[in-house]
Parts: sequence; C-alpha cells; structure tokens
Amino acid sequence: HTLEHYAELQPGALSIDPAEDMNSFDTLKFLTLFEKMAEQVEMVHAKGVLHRDIKAENFLYNAEKGEMRLIDFGCSKRLDDPTIRSPK
Repeated sequence: HTLEHYAELQPGALSIDPAEDMNSFDTLKFLTLFEKMAEQVEMVHAKGVLHRDIKAENFLYNAEKGEMRLIDFGCSKRLDDPTIRSPK
C-alpha cells in the first residue's frame, strides 16, 4: 500500500475535533477510538513510515463503519531516512 492509501478520505469519515468531540465521549468510547488511533500509527510504522505530526485532527473516523484513518503525511519520513536521528 502507498501513503495515499492511508490518507484516503472515505464517504462518511469525519476529522476528530478534540475540543468538541473528545470531551463528549464516555470512557469506553474514548478508549475504543484511542485504540483505533494507535492501530493506525502502528500500521504506518510497520510500513516503514514515521508520521511526525500525530494529533487528533489528523485522524478521520467513520462511525458507520467503525474505521479510523491517519491522514496528512506532509511531515512524514521513511524510517530508513538518514536525516532521522535519535534524540541525545
């Protein structure tokens, strides 16, 4: 899959607005969505990509399908990129 695959906007998917949406979620719904977000990050990392701009607004959630997508790969880098350094 390409990066475009992960950034595909599907009908019915909405960006998560943390100021509005996250405060109205009960604990179970919040944890479920957080788990879906973590799965997206894990999938991208497994493909050798470092997103570098993880925030709620960069996730699309389709409640009908229960699907989450990570979007906005403008700051991303390949994990094998020599310009990525470990923090000292």
